[in-house]
Order: sequence, then C-alpha cells, then structure tokens
Amino acid sequence: MHRLYAAYCTLHTAYRIINIMRISDLHNDILSERGETGSLNDYGGMLSNIVCAVFRGNRSICQIKRLIKNHDIIGLEDCGYLKAYPEILEMCNPVYCQLTYNGENELGFGHQINKGIKPAGKKIAKMLDKKGIAVDTAHLSEKGFYDIADICGKMINSHTCIYELNPHTRNIDKERIKIIIQKNGLVGLTLVGSFLGKADSCILINHIDYFIQRFGADNLCFGSDFYGTDDLPDDLRDYYGFAVLYEKLLKEYKASDLDKIFYKNIDGFLQ
Repeated sequence: MHRLYAAYCTLHTAYRIINIMRISDLHNDILSERGETGSLNDYGGMLSNIVCAVFRGNRSICQIKRLIKNHDIIGLEDCGYLKAYPEILEMCNPVYCQLTYNGENELGFGHQINKGIKPAGKKIAKMLDKKGIAVDTAHLSEKGFYDIADICGKMINSHTCIYELNPHTRNIDKERIKIIIQKNGLVGLTLVGSFLGKADSCILINHIDYFIQRFGADNLCFGSDFYGTDDLPDDLRDYYGFAVLYEKLLKEYKASDLDKIFYKNIDGFLQ
C-alpha cells in the first residue's frame, strides 16, 4: 500500500508540474531530421516557444525553402549558402544563423578547426547584424567566436555545455559566456551526453548550477538538441522529462529563476 501511494504521489506531482510548467527550447532538430512531417503537437500546452533548426547538409536550396515555409520559429545552421541566397532570411526571419557546422565552409571554420572567420563570413555577419539577426556560435571555432564578437551586437550559443566542467571543443568557457551576457544574448544548455561529460541529468544540474552561481539566471536557457542526437539522459529524452527536472531543481533554486531558464529568457529574447 505504501509503495502504491508513493507511486501515486510521484505521478500526481509530475502531472501537476506538467500543467503549471512551460518549456521553451533554443535548439530542436525535428525539422532537420523529420522534414515537413515533423510535429510537436503531442505536448499540448506545456511548450511555449521551440526554435526548430534547419541544417543544410546535402539539402538543395529548394528543400531548405520547403522546410522553412510553414514554420514560424526557425534557426539556420551551416549558412554558407546565404551569400548566394540572401532571400532565405526574408522568407523565415530566423531567430539565429550559424555560419558553419563542425568543419570548414565558405564562411569560416567550426570547432574542429580553430581558425577565424573568412572574409565572406565577416560580410555575412555584418549583414545579419544589420538585420538584427543573432549569430549562433554553437558550432563555431573559438577564434571565430571572437571575430563575431568584434562584429556583431547580437550573438548566442544555442546548444552547448560548460567548458570548465567538461573541456570539449563544442563547449563554452566563462570568458565567452561573459561576452554573450554583455551582448544580452543567451546560452542554451544542451542535453548531449558527450558535451555534459556523461548522459546524466544530475550532471546537467551541475552545469546549471555553475552558470547560476557565477552569472545568475537571466541569460541561461535550454537548447535540448532533441531529434539531433540519441546521446541523452534516460530521464530527459523528451519534453516531459523537464517536469521531473524542474521538481529536482525546485529544492535548490527559486521558482522565479527556474521559470527564466525554462521559458522566460527565450520568450523575452524572441520578443
């Protein structure tokens, strides 16, 4: 009987939190992975604003245009094509654009090659800055990050983890975090195990705590990378898992700060 009651309480708590909690996400890969059939309708009212990333890969420009046509909140990855097709920006008014993916393209170098932005990349960055579109530095090299910082007033990192806790080249260190905060940007903590150091929600909480203790809660959010990876904590494989995470964090942090991290920071950024 006691076990049944405990199970009931756990389910009741999760149900309650799902119904009061909202979640926004700075980086979801459902469009890139599932194309035009991708849908997040199963989550009902718990989702606030989900930024759907569109990865170039081997797609033609026509395919990219079809993907972005019917979606309101778009982020563009690996944007070497913008020099030839700037009309893409007018079609979707993206939240952010990533100049590169992990390696080299027409605009610069990803985190695997620590070189700066190419001249063409600087031109695109200036164009994005003029339009008020944030440059997403998630996949960019460290030198490229500082080049963008010199050019752009609006920059973010949509999905990353804390370098000081796990020195992966895709992670962001405290000096780069400071620059993004100075520019009123966002850092999206991702759930990817290799970036966290281990696919474990307790490790994610360590990364959240590191940020809050040093920088507060005003510039932190989530960039889950859902649908873009299978390297996820067992209890955070979809948005329902955030309800349990919220409950864990409530034991240590103010609800007002958690609401900022879970949805208010992204919602304010989009406004």
